[in-house]
Amino acid sequence: DVSNFPPTPTPPPYTAPTPTPIPAWNAHVPSTARTVTVDGICRPAEYPESSRVTMEPDRYTSMHLLASRDALYLFTNILSGGHGLDSAVTLYINRDGQGGSAPGPADLRLRLLPDGTLEAGTGDGSGYGGAAPAILASRTISDTRLALQEDIRTVNSPWWAGEVRIPWEAL
Repeated sequence: DVSNFPPTPTPPPYTAPTPTPIPAWNAHVPSTARTVTVDGICRPAEYPESSRVTMEPDRYTSMHLLASRDALYLFTNILSGGHGLDSAVTLYINRDGQGGSAPGPADLRLRLLPDGTLEAGTGDGSGYGGAAPAILASRTISDTRLALQEDIRTVNSPWWAGEVRIPWEAL
């Protein structure tokens, strides 16, 4: 017959350490004479570690940027999400370096979706309904299960990664 229980012990107080802020991008884009294949795969031989840019708003994911003789290349790391989910990478590029309060013809918006669709538009004064350069290229890879390297088990979560090529004449 149990009539009462001993009091629950109180654990010692814990103060979480202050996280170290992720440094801002230094605006350096490495250049290469190598050939980059737009295939949705980020090969270390194509994208050096120095090309990593942390993305907003969460700053826990990143992209790689690389300048070659013919184009600017961008590659996402592995991203959570998949087809039919609210998952995309949106890039805003101001091609004349002037900025402004509303998107103008020099502003380019690229939105890469997990299925490989690249939605692109230029500023029209109130949005991005203007025609985009037709010479853009993209490719994604994806799956419904993430098989990490050298791991016996897979993670049952959709994932994707993508690559975009923007020829210099489009910039």
